[in-house]
Amino acid sequence: MKKLFYLVVFSFVIISCEGEQGPPGQDGQDGQDGQMIKPQAVEVTVDLRGVNGYYEFLEYPDGVSVEESDVIMAFQKVVYGVNGEYIWEPLPRILFGNSYTYSYLYDYDPAVISFFIDGSNDWRSHMTEEMNAGLIFRYVIIPTELIQGVDTTNYDSIMQTLNIKEIKSLN
Repeated sequence: MKKLFYLVVFSFVIISCEGEQGPPGQDGQDGQDGQMIKPQAVEVTVDLRGVNGYYEFLEYPDGVSVEESDVIMAFQKVVYGVNGEYIWEPLPRILFGNSYTYSYLYDYDPAVISFFIDGSNDWRSHMTEEMNAGLIFRYVIIPTELIQGVDTTNYDSIMQTLNIKEIKSLN
């Protein structure tokens, strides 16, 4: 038992010993500072009429950058009532006629965003030039790091949650 006691004490002594401090390591190179990740909002007015094939491709405005991983949510300004009240409807926005349907849609990549109309059952014959002239859309570019917890179906909620104050205009 005495030998076991000395063995335990000896092991504690060895474990608690410290050696000399080694030489300091090399200083690291300063890296490039990270960029501030900011969501951005842009408003555009487009004509989705038959003369341009019911679509329009737009480059992003100066100062607006889109990364491959960013999420873009688009909304269409829809006026209702007689006093000019409006809401921002999320895209895709599907409308139903008597025997046809058509949708306002969008697509994007890091270089361009496009807005267009598609439909079923001869929807083009029901379109008028005035229906799709001067349509107002807003899109919000959201870095993926900020998307969690954001209600992406509600324009006002996105703007408030992400604290976006400035809306750039493309037109």
